[in-house]
Amino acid sequence: MKIGINSGASALSDGQAVTLSLNRRALSSTQLKTSQITIPIAAAKILPTGPVVFTVSTSSPLVAHPIVLGTILGDQVVVVSGLTPDLSIVSDARGLSAGQSIIVGMGFGSSTESTSSAQ
Repeated sequence: MKIGINSGASALSDGQAVTLSLNRRALSSTQLKTSQITIPIAAAKILPTGPVVFTVSTSSPLVAHPIVLGTILGDQVVVVSGLTPDLSIVSDARGLSAGQSIIVGMGFGSSTESTSSAQ
């Protein structure tokens, strides 16, 4: 963790050891569920142009949707903009790219499990 002091002159010197106390406020379940869209962190792919999530088009290639990420909540992250609640996204974007063809399955362990055709 890197912490800096924004005010002008300080009594601290570079490399000095200090004791620090951070006050964090936990969000209540009511605060979390009101109008926030959260997704698994693995569903967001970080690209040089910014984070995206993928959806599957009717012909099965992946379509990238730019998003703006917010607060990380454990293994979930809040999406500030770029998603609507009715948009179905790919839950794990690791190794995927826009335009890649995939086979849509019913989930883990089924004979039609989602697999990538690109290598």
